[in-house]
Parts: sequence; structure tokens; C-alpha cells
Amino acid sequence: QVGDVELRPREGIVRKNGRLHRVSGGGFLLSDLGSGAVVGQAAARQALAAYQGLIEPSAFTRRIMRRYGNDPSRMLTWAKAATPSRWAELAPLVFAAPDKDPVARRLVDDAVADVTRLIDRMVALGARRIALVGGLADAYASRLPRRLARVLVPAQHDALAGAISLARKANGA
Repeated sequence: QVGDVELRPREGIVRKNGRLHRVSGGGFLLSDLGSGAVVGQAAARQALAAYQGLIEPSAFTRRIMRRYGNDPSRMLTWAKAATPSRWAELAPLVFAAPDKDPVARRLVDDAVADVTRLIDRMVALGARRIALVGGLADAYASRLPRRLARVLVPAQHDALAGAISLARKANGA
């Protein structure tokens, strides 16, 4: 039997035959695909690459660099201390700019592709109903392929309630 799934854009957990299957969600440094932290870090990398002349600068990359006073050393100091939630502060800037900026468009396209792969894997594991939750859930929902509409459902609870429910089920409660 396969349970319902809540998918934070960075992770998915599918319960199948009493076993939990994790798809991504191994932490920001390894596999939180689609998370605000991963999207934010990608944005900062692209901004730095543009600043250094490795890619074409854009209004978006210049906006990111202005946050750090157009100073790569200041950006690096911030990055070394940044938590995933701090990196995630950059993600809304990415999703606000894709129609106007080619760099932001590529970042959004890459993030949507990551979340699409997560959902496809979860469906392959047997998930029938998947709810997107988290700060980027709405941004992803409107951009995912239409073919996924058959499995996407509104969240019935917040992410914490879902995590508690999965933990209880895993422990036989």
C-alpha cells in the first residue's frame, strides 16, 4: 500500500509496503533539489560568474551582487556563514524575475526540472497523491508539466504535521 505524500520542493518521502523511500532531501549540501537554499545558492553562483565575466551579466545578476556591495570577498564571507535558510532568502528573487531575465529563467527552468524529476520518481515508487508544501510550493505548482496535475493535490496540513505523521507511521504508532 502506498500512502499519500507531501513533497517539500526539496524532498519527497513515499511510504510503500510499510517502508519509507526518500527521494532527495539529503541535506542542502547534497540533495535538497528544488529547495530555496539550492535555488538561492545557484543564483549567487550565477551572479558571481556574471560579475567575473564568465557569463553575460543581467539585471538579475547585478541585483544579487548589489546585495553584497558588488564585492566578491564580501559575498564569500557571507556564503561561508550562511545557513540554508539564509541561502533561501535569494530564491524569491529568482522566481520574481524569470519573465524579464535570461539568467533567472535558466535558474527557474533548472529548479522546475529538478522538482519534476522528484515527482516522477515518487510516482514511479507508487505515490498517487502528492502535495507540494513549503515557501516555493506555489511558484513550482504553476510551472510544473500539466501531466503531473493528476497526482498533485492541495496540502491538508503544513509540513511539520506531515513530518510528524510520517514519523509516527514509521514507528508503528
